Amino acid sequence: MSSIVSLLKKCRVCLENADVNTSQSGFNVSITCHCTKCERSWTWHNSEMCEAEDKRDHKGRLRELHLDITGAVFSTGSSYQKIKQFFDVMNCSTFSARTYNKLKEAYLYPAVGIYYNDMLQWVQEMMRNLVNENGSINLVGDGSYDSRGRCACFCRYVVMEATLKLAVDYEVLRQKSGECQRDMELKGFEECLKRVAGNFSSEFHRNVVASFTSDRSKSIATSMQVNFPNINHYYDSWHFFRNIAMDIIKKRNLQKFKPIADWVRSFLNHMYYSVSESEGDGQLAKERLLSFFYHVTDKHKNFDTGKWFKLNNFTECEHEDYEEFDERSASFLNSNSKSDVKALNILFSILKKGKRLDDIKKVSPYYATSCIESLNFRAITYATKDHYFSEDGFKIRTMLTLIDWNERRKDEIEGRRVVIGEKPYYNKTSKRNSTKEVKTPTNYSWRREILNIAHALRVAGRRESFEVGYAVDCEDDEDDVEMDDGGSVGARGLSDYSEEEDVDSVWDKLALLHEDEYDSGDETEEREIDSIRDQLPFVNDEEEEEIEDREDYF
Repeated sequence: MSSIVSLLKKCRVCLENADVNTSQSGFNVSITCHCTKCERSWTWHNSEMCEAEDKRDHKGRLRELHLDITGAVFSTGSSYQKIKQFFDVMNCSTFSARTYNKLKEAYLYPAVGIYYNDMLQWVQEMMRNLVNENGSINLVGDGSYDSRGRCACFCRYVVMEATLKLAVDYEVLRQKSGECQRDMELKGFEECLKRVAGNFSSEFHRNVVASFTSDRSKSIATSMQVNFPNINHYYDSWHFFRNIAMDIIKKRNLQKFKPIADWVRSFLNHMYYSVSESEGDGQLAKERLLSFFYHVTDKHKNFDTGKWFKLNNFTECEHEDYEEFDERSASFLNSNSKSDVKALNILFSILKKGKRLDDIKKVSPYYATSCIESLNFRAITYATKDHYFSEDGFKIRTMLTLIDWNERRKDEIEGRRVVIGEKPYYNKTSKRNSTKEVKTPTNYSWRREILNIAHALRVAGRRESFEVGYAVDCEDDEDDVEMDDGGSVGARGLSDYSEEEDVDSVWDKLALLHEDEYDSGDETEEREIDSIRDQLPFVNDEEEEEIEDREDYF
């Protein structure tokens, strides 16, 4: 401030020092100078006024800097409370939470919706090209919840295209208090797949969804058989084999299991090999897997006459001849040894638990839900599991997640983001050193594009807000500021909000997407404050570890 004042206070006419008056309003700084000798006055601002369509409207005093900072905080997944603490430490004035919420819902929410719709049109065009090229598309889906543990209020279900790994659609469901407990993931899956398959069917006049891959959910498997009989349903291999691996880990310290303990890693690798090499032939995948029990007992041929299982489609091992075969991992077991047979029986009992032997026929050899797991991890940036968001706030942050993911994929598809090397890391799951790809830095220009849309909405003025059924008076934004000493000028706390000022209800009014989800006539709807936990006197966000590459799990 002192540096700027020293530059501005000298009069450009008489070269005398002028009287200086400085004022701060939020992040905005205004300096007014008056020369008493030549009676000249001049003013400097650190930010321009936001343009408005009606130039005669002098009441709107929104500065570009305030809208820019609001957009930067929101689009990066930050919270107002953290940013405020940052500037408080620097002894810098900030605008109030009320101003931030008003700007966010008046301009940022509709800007995200507009950008999401534009992005979705590009995704749909890519899907059309894929259908025209291959005749069909393959989808994967998975759900996640808004909080840790078993106290979930919201469920987010995302559907992706399996080859391009583009997020096609999403569904957010809420478990309200007093309602009967329901399977939100099942409902989200049905709504998403019905919408995606229906849109493509109406466009191409036939079913173009060839397969759908999910985790091994019984309810989803039943729904696929009843509601989507024309779509092949597969199970994700990582989810399926991980459950088997977890059961093996529980048994590995048993004395009876020790004879086969050295073969465990080979068995886990053999499960993946059996599914991938069978290329969709479920019966062949099952027999390939069961051939492991012959192999470990040093029997490599004539499985169709064996005493363990009669394998008709897979009758001998595919490795080299026994004379040239070098088994380095473990020694063979003796089928006549009681202890070795007991160990094999323990492993077989794990494999046949439930309907695993039958379900392995439906494990996908081609597609996996790992891409959605990565997206769910990315979603924590925009909707952390340590904070509570309203339903509308959770949906808009889901849109930000899908925009982030699809923009990254778009850069990779169009060759702007490429692999430039590898770096080593320690995989905590497999307890082994591994490597991961290093790509060129991510381009986040879409965040600025959203902010440009917000500025365009400001230019359109309050008239457009009324046209979409929602109006926010932002004319007094500059009065709602918090000064350096922590005091507030004309600002109200959260307890001062009236019921008409729901800071996260804009989606109920705008209805940008899925209008059938909203019921604006519900007078009993709860008034929720976005990110209510941000108002608590503490913040305890632990940085989550990056999801490890699931291909290196074993």
